[in-house]
Amino acid sequence: MRDDLAEQIRGIVSAESFAAALSKFETFPEASLLSPASRAFVDGLVRLQRPGTVLEIGTYYGGTSEIIARALANTGSGILLTIDLLQSREAEVHEAMQRWPEAARDITTFVTVGSLDFFKRLTLNPGLRFDLALIDGDHSHAAALTDLIQCARFAANNAVMLVDDFQLPGVNWAVRDFLRLHPDWREISGMFSEGFDSASL
Repeated sequence: MRDDLAEQIRGIVSAESFAAALSKFETFPEASLLSPASRAFVDGLVRLQRPGTVLEIGTYYGGTSEIIARALANTGSGILLTIDLLQSREAEVHEAMQRWPEAARDITTFVTVGSLDFFKRLTLNPGLRFDLALIDGDHSHAAALTDLIQCARFAANNAVMLVDDFQLPGVNWAVRDFLRLHPDWREISGMFSEGFDSASL
C-alpha cells in the first residue's frame, strides 16, 4: 500500500468531519452490528479510497452493506458484492435493500453463498479484483485466515482489507498468521504495535 494512502486512512478518525459522521451513525443503520465509530470509519474509508469493487464477507441483515453502498453511490466510485452463508436471512436482506436509495441498490449484488464457494467461482473470472474487502464471516481461525488469503489473492494494487471482531482470539491469530505468510501486506491500524486500547475501531 502507498504510504500516503495508509497515512490518510489512519487520519480518518482525527479529521474534523469524523465527529459529525459519528453523530450520524449513532443509531443508523439499525441492522449494522458495528459500533458507531466503526460505521463512521467504514463510511469515511469508502469516501476516501473510492474503491472500484468492494467485497463484504458476512452480510448479516445488510446494515453495514447499506453504509458501504450509500458511500459508493454518493461518490460514484464502484460496486459492492456482499455475501452471506445463511439462507434464512436472504429474504430479510432483500427486503431491507428495497428501503435503500435506488442508486445504492443498483450497485449492490447480494449472494447467499459461503466464502469458500464464492472464491471457487471467482477462479472462473480471474480478472476481477477487489479494492476493499470487509471480512466479517466465520470467526474461527481457519475460516478467517482462509478469507484473508483468498481476499489477498483477488486484491487490486493498494487494496485495503478490514477485519471485524479483531479482539476474538481466532480472528486475531488469523490476522497475525496471515501477515507472517504475506510479508508484502502490512497492518496499519496500530493494534499490534500500540495495543487494543489505542485502536480506533
